[in-house]
Amino acid sequence: MLKEKNKTKKEKWLNERIENKRTFKYHQNVLFGITCTTKIECVETGDIFTIEYTKPKSKLRFAPELVKQVRLNMFKKDVWFKSRNKKKTDLICSNCSREYENLDCDIGLMFIEGSLNKHVCFDCGSKYILLGSEDVEKKINEAKNMKNALIEKIRGLGNYNEPGYYSKKLDDMGLDDLETLYNEKKSEKEEWDRIESIEIPESETGLEQYLIDEYGVIENTKWLKCVEQIEGFFKDCGYDLFDCGQGYAQREATAICKIGLKFYEVTIKAEIGSAKQDRGDRLYWVENIDSVDYKEVDKPLPKEKTSFNYKITLSDDKKNLLDSFLKKNQINFSNK
Repeated sequence: MLKEKNKTKKEKWLNERIENKRTFKYHQNVLFGITCTTKIECVETGDIFTIEYTKPKSKLRFAPELVKQVRLNMFKKDVWFKSRNKKKTDLICSNCSREYENLDCDIGLMFIEGSLNKHVCFDCGSKYILLGSEDVEKKINEAKNMKNALIEKIRGLGNYNEPGYYSKKLDDMGLDDLETLYNEKKSEKEEWDRIESIEIPESETGLEQYLIDEYGVIENTKWLKCVEQIEGFFKDCGYDLFDCGQGYAQREATAICKIGLKFYEVTIKAEIGSAKQDRGDRLYWVENIDSVDYKEVDKPLPKEKTSFNYKITLSDDKKNLLDSFLKKNQINFSNK
């Protein structure tokens, strides 16, 4: 019926051309042999008539709705022919039966519901994709582009710019893991930017001398600007608060820090490492800081001081040791 309809229209245009003595040009565009567009242009008037209709160039052996996926260019043509145990049916397209040897294209694969996968030429595979089958190669390329874009975004956050280990780690990760990592690093970057934007007024900075001498209060206007920085600060800088050495170790330490006008008591717990010595007791050190807990406290008050008088008989070297100890512990004394 379609052919008859087209024939009738063509006869009509032919008769019109004869009656009106007009010249027509025919332009036909075929897309993968499926959609045909015929344009008829009148040279004298410039009028254009268009017909669009479906006319497969070759029959489809498999129902398009059953061909779920098509992977174009899955097998290189030269590699395909080098493989052993090839049957005659493996040398021709499963759809159009053309010989691969005479085609200038690589070989694809169709994933058919309820049937074995079928190899196919580029033209026939493209037809099924045009009719609704999923283009696997396109999907893979889109996923690859998305992965590369995510990797660039992650590196742009400033956390994975280092070459070598980090680059290899990102390249080996899947798309879902990269998206999770990107969201985590993006949140960290936003939190970092928020903290960086915090500015403590100059009127709220500074420590009275007794806070330093009597309590060892810590203030750092760059790395201690909000409570969210306390844990990270003491995990990085809290090692010096522990007293460890040969024969002794301290597994828990406390400190007081000041942020703005508020004070916080910090409790740090550490993992202690040790090694046997050739002579004497074992040597201990802080291996790692396990936990940092803190709570807000009132501003410490100056400690009450009482004067004591001691009369001690010492040798010169013992006196020097005592003076050094008193100075180290900020104990005021006078030699009279």
